[in-house]
Amino acid sequence: IKPIDDGKTVGAAIDMASGLVNEEEGDALFDENGKETEYFQRVNGFLNQVFQGEVAAQRYTAALEEHGLLQEMRLLLEDVNGKVTELTGIWSPAANLVQDLPDDVALKLHKSGHLAATHVAIQSMAQIKRLVRLNNMRGGTLIRSIKAEMVGEPKQDN
Repeated sequence: IKPIDDGKTVGAAIDMASGLVNEEEGDALFDENGKETEYFQRVNGFLNQVFQGEVAAQRYTAALEEHGLLQEMRLLLEDVNGKVTELTGIWSPAANLVQDLPDDVALKLHKSGHLAATHVAIQSMAQIKRLVRLNNMRGGTLIRSIKAEMVGEPKQDN
């Protein structure tokens, strides 16, 4: 995937030297007139959606960083044998910081759609317990307890 022209759209690049590119098997990318096939149009549409999602995620993260709302989270998972596994490098909006936003910042984040997304992200943390239950039901290493905590200072745009 590569941004084209204005950086707002993407296109697929094809490595014609690849052994995966051939005229004998697989789905055609172009018809006999050199136009993109419906299949290739769907692939390009999907790639464009992925790209647009990445752009939106970067904008969202930048908005949270600008207002110091992202904070690193650490998960401590303890299995039934007492072994503790620490997961770090997970960044999440800090609920207490979102709650204390000045009105003008909250309005700005609301109008951009970032405030609703932030509340969804905060609420999704409840899914961690569900993931542990699913893991335990499916026969993975049984997890006895999980602890989530915010660590360090909020990440701010410098």
